[in-house]
Amino acid sequence: KDQMESKLGKDWETNMVGIPPCDDPVTNGVAIGHIMWLHNLMAAFGMYDFCSKRYDNLENIGWDHNKSYEENYKKNITSGNMGRSYCTKTDYDKALREHGNPEVIKAKIAEAHDWLCAANVPKDPKAKGWERAYDLRVWENFPGYEPTIPQVVLQNITFGLLGSSGGPTKAGTKYSERLRQILTQ
Repeated sequence: KDQMESKLGKDWETNMVGIPPCDDPVTNGVAIGHIMWLHNLMAAFGMYDFCSKRYDNLENIGWDHNKSYEENYKKNITSGNMGRSYCTKTDYDKALREHGNPEVIKAKIAEAHDWLCAANVPKDPKAKGWERAYDLRVWENFPGYEPTIPQVVLQNITFGLLGSSGGPTKAGTKYSERLRQILTQ
C-alpha cells in the first residue's frame, strides 16, 4: 500500500470509486476499472509482463463498431474476458460522469493504453523501469527425475496411475498389484 501511495498519490484508492463496470452500455464495453488497475500496477511496480498479457486479452475482443452494444456484448464479453481495451470512440465524459475526477481517469487509461497496447511494445521495458515477471514454474519437467518413453506411455494408458507420476503411493501400489493380478490370469 505504501508503494502505491508513494507512486500514485494519497488518492489512488478513491480514483477507483465511481467507475462504471464494462457491462454498463455507457462504457461501450471498455473495461475502465480493469485498465485503471493495470495502470496502477505499471506505475507503482513496473509489472510490464503481467500487465501487457492482461491488456492483450482486452485488445483481442472482436468489437464491431457497426453493431449495437448489445450485439457486441453478447458475442464478445464473457466471464473469462470482461471488457475491452481503451477506445477513442467511447465517450469517457459520459461514462465517468459519476466519478469525482474524470480527467485523471481519462488521462490514466489513455496512458495505460500507450504503455500496453500491442502496437507500442517497448524495445527495452527495463529502460522505463519496468521489470520482467519472475517465472515461478519449475525449470525441469520432472525435477530430479527423467522419465523414459515407456513410463510416459504407461502413465497415459493408465490415466496417470502408473508410469511417470508424482511417486509411489500406497493406493497406487495397491492398484498396481491388483492390475498385475488381472493381467497375469
